[in-house]
Amino acid sequence: MSEQHTHNKPGLLDKLDVSAIGFATGIIVPLITFVVLYFLLYDYIPFSQYLTLSIGSETIQIILRAMVVANLPIFLLFNILKRFLFCRGIFYASMIYVMILFYLKFLA
Repeated sequence: MSEQHTHNKPGLLDKLDVSAIGFATGIIVPLITFVVLYFLLYDYIPFSQYLTLSIGSETIQIILRAMVVANLPIFLLFNILKRFLFCRGIFYASMIYVMILFYLKFLA
């Protein structure tokens, strides 16, 4: 009898289980959240004014918290799917936002 060689092709989730992709996702999703918050809450002012107002006030802390929280469902989903490298990337990206938030809250 001959041996059968099975080649298990990696699925999409296997291909996504990379720290760099998780990191990129963890950076981009909060930025998308920043834009979505503009359209939901501040669309009555120009986007440039939204940037100026949010960055120049304590509002940025609230917005940054929402941006970090936006990563949580993605992190939890990929954690359930046992794609831990992807989760690691999201965690590291989230920590960058948390460090910015920490700096603004306590050091600026």
